[in-house]
Amino acid sequence: MANGKWLAEHPVPADRSSYGAYDEVYERNLSALKNIVEVAANSTSNTIAANKVGAFYLSGMDEARIEAAAATPLAERLRQITAIKTQQDLIRVLAQLHAEGVNPLFDFNVAQDAKNSLRYIIDLSQGGLGLPDRDYYLKNDSKSRTIRQQYKEHLLKIFALLGDSPQQAEKNSIRILSAHAKVFLCFTLVKPCFS
Repeated sequence: MANGKWLAEHPVPADRSSYGAYDEVYERNLSALKNIVEVAANSTSNTIAANKVGAFYLSGMDEARIEAAAATPLAERLRQITAIKTQQDLIRVLAQLHAEGVNPLFDFNVAQDAKNSLRYIIDLSQGGLGLPDRDYYLKNDSKSRTIRQQYKEHLLKIFALLGDSPQQAEKNSIRILSAHAKVFLCFTLVKPCFS
């Protein structure tokens, strides 16, 4: 085996399905970035930019404050979403979310054209679904059903954290799973499903 010695000396970590040079570089970068933000957070003689980085990092590490705030920081956003009644309302909220870097329903960016590597094109993809792809919503084997049930349990917890009653959390999680499946069915059947 050509790579036998190297593979024996560089085993794939038990918690990974693969591991290579890019993974190692990525982990080193994360470690370096963590060091930078911790230094910025613990220093009082930083520049304005470093002070902002440090304050932002500390705000994310203040678990007591985060737990006390619960879903309060999301209240206005949830109110906007709940207030959607018309297509125009939906378009307005989607535009606002996309302008803020949140990509509900769809995501778009510029990417290399898969059919012509000499040019770049707009790449449009689904965004905002909780499971990776259509099979997770539509396949009916036992593994897929188990994953959907686990996802539903996750949604129930999220809605409980938002303050929903168990009955309302159940309704909301069923609506989400149903809507996501419908989206994939519509794209699969290539027919308009929403009026």
